[in-house]
Amino acid sequence: MSNAVKTPSTQGVLHRLGGPEVRRHIRDLGWGGVRQVMSLITNGFMFVVLAREFDPETFGYYSAVIGIASLAGIVVNGWVGMVATENIIRDGEDPQRSMDSLSTWVTGLAVVALLVVAALAPVVVPGISIWVTMTFCAAIIVGQSVLWLAASIIQGVHDYAHASKYLVAQQALFLAMLIGIWLTGQLSLMTTGIAMLLSFVVMGAVCMRALPAVCGVTVRWRRGRRSDVARGGLYGASMLADAVEEDLDKPLLVSFGFPQDAGLYSVAFNVVTIGMLPLNAVAGSTHNQFLKHDPDAIGQHVRRSWKATKLAVAYAVVAAAGLVVLAPIVPMVLGEEYAEAVPITRVMSVLLVLRALNMFPFNGLMGLGRRGARTIVVVITSVVVIVLNLVLIPRYSWQGAAVASLIGEAVYAALCWAVLIRCQRAHDRVVRGRLRAEVSA
Repeated sequence: MSNAVKTPSTQGVLHRLGGPEVRRHIRDLGWGGVRQVMSLITNGFMFVVLAREFDPETFGYYSAVIGIASLAGIVVNGWVGMVATENIIRDGEDPQRSMDSLSTWVTGLAVVALLVVAALAPVVVPGISIWVTMTFCAAIIVGQSVLWLAASIIQGVHDYAHASKYLVAQQALFLAMLIGIWLTGQLSLMTTGIAMLLSFVVMGAVCMRALPAVCGVTVRWRRGRRSDVARGGLYGASMLADAVEEDLDKPLLVSFGFPQDAGLYSVAFNVVTIGMLPLNAVAGSTHNQFLKHDPDAIGQHVRRSWKATKLAVAYAVVAAAGLVVLAPIVPMVLGEEYAEAVPITRVMSVLLVLRALNMFPFNGLMGLGRRGARTIVVVITSVVVIVLNLVLIPRYSWQGAAVASLIGEAVYAALCWAVLIRCQRAHDRVVRGRLRAEVSA
């Protein structure tokens, strides 16, 4: 028998490179890119038009309203996609069972969230009409929930690409409405909120109507399962804590009497967010991959997370440097009243690198099934950020908010990697022990 090392044939390599799994990953990544590009165009257009239409103070109030709506939306629908895809992909559950339970929970939470926002809005954002606030909140709490629930079921049954088509269509519809109201001279916060609400409701209805044909699933309200809300509670707590870290500073700036600084800070944050779109595209398209778990593999999730992180950080360093150089373009586009957003943009560009460091180890914990560990990491980080915001913003305005955000992201990255490595080592010890026992037997 020959002892020569066997190498894969050219045909075998080409087969794997062109296999259905690879093609699906490429398709998912492509649609992830399309979704992020459409998000860039839609949010960029809305951002530029509203910033040019309003002064920094009014834009600050608008940012506070979006922050409140986003926080409420996380409670209602932010966790739904995670639970649906994990139920269907990781646990192999019947999609109809997930739909029956999740639709009930989402409906109940949406009603409660709308009531809470209606009670708190006049206190948190007194400079904005309650009707404007409720319109944006209804768009995210109700409209977005319908669309995301249906799209999550489709993603679980098929793949990310199938679900993204409906999400991209919603963004395109919203953009078309925005352009229409802008061209007719009807642009205002209220008309923007109405356009957002209508785009979510219309595409949510289309996506729901497609479920029977695409997934064999119908919309039914059955008793919500405790297991779903328990699993969703962990995801929701993580995402809410993450959203608090990212969105709470704008309402706090307004509440502490810095609405103009809130507008400038929000403009800078929106510019930095544009740089995050490629990172978000990769994270979204690889979500299903991080759910795949080989119980006999050693170091699987650390390796996967580190491989993705190296590429993300390389991109983030270049993108952050680009933002530092190009920051003076902001007042050229939005007007000289936003000149003070230039130094804020440069400071906040560091956020790109910190976000690249923590994005994938956090997903690695999801692959290990360590939802509780994920929640602990985010809650600790959020407590740090909230305390820093409450201490620093009243004294230093946007500088305090920026320092709180950057310290929070650094703490988050350190905790994500430390906990992932610890959990992976614990898993590996169990695997090695089982293998030794099998060999001894």
